[in-house]
Amino acid sequence: MNEQDPHSLLSILDLDREALVRLIDRGLALTREFPGHQARTARAPRNSQLAGKLVGLVFTKPSTRTRTSFFWAVTWMGGHCIVYDANGLQLGNGESLKDTAMALSRHLDAAVVRTDGPPEELETLRRGADGMPIINALCHREHPTQAIADLITIKHEFHSFGGVHALYVGLPCNTMNSFVLAAAMVGLRATVLVPAGGSYDGWLRDAVARIDTGHVIRFATRWEEVESPVDVVYTTRWESMGHAPRFETWRELRSAFALDEARIARLLSPRGIVLHDLPATRGGEVSDGVLDGPRSRIRAQAFNKGISAVVTLERALAG
Repeated sequence: MNEQDPHSLLSILDLDREALVRLIDRGLALTREFPGHQARTARAPRNSQLAGKLVGLVFTKPSTRTRTSFFWAVTWMGGHCIVYDANGLQLGNGESLKDTAMALSRHLDAAVVRTDGPPEELETLRRGADGMPIINALCHREHPTQAIADLITIKHEFHSFGGVHALYVGLPCNTMNSFVLAAAMVGLRATVLVPAGGSYDGWLRDAVARIDTGHVIRFATRWEEVESPVDVVYTTRWESMGHAPRFETWRELRSAFALDEARIARLLSPRGIVLHDLPATRGGEVSDGVLDGPRSRIRAQAFNKGISAVVTLERALAG
């Protein structure tokens, strides 16, 4: 946990276990104000925690859910947004990240940043921001607010993490990294099924080894290594960050690890659910029947992105 900057969130590891659990439980409490996991028809009154606050949404990569979720969250909390895209900043003209952060921090109260770059870019922004909180809305390595939304969704479904077995299947990516770290922190048993040839960042295994005191995380490369049944099956798009995998046979390998109705029937426990962070390649890593089927919780998961944004902004600005 970053004690020098307790309000920014660059990595899920900026939280300790107690802080992460507080965010999840706060998110669960908020979901009760929005029947049907939908904000636009809910009766929940807006609050004023961010009244007078101005939040910059700095999105240099495309985004549907995360951008919308943070815009909604800031507005629902009584604040205002400025939205920047890749062409709306002087970074493209050679301005440094440090100078950009300094200039933004003269006017903004926080910045929510999505970038295709490494985590070091976010750290440079944080150092240049003169105390203005920076929230990672996805970078090459991690997607911490997605992990918070995922755990809110799982705990809403099962009421606790004890006795729940989650399976992540797919290639390593930022979503996987944050989900695995968060699962280890809260004691959620998880199997990480990555096909042989899908390389992990070395830092992930090292981080899991440090925080997985309950030995709840297991890494596998073959379906035969997965202990079934499982309660949560989680997959993501193989074209992470809009980039296709860098090996020629990835489509064939994706087919071998895809989720269809027959595989889900074999894997899931009677109470089991399916998660996908979206966007999905329908007919790629997951079939329509699975994504739209009765076990799917993608609607709740997508809504909980907004709840995750609220609790993250509360931590940054309203705490």
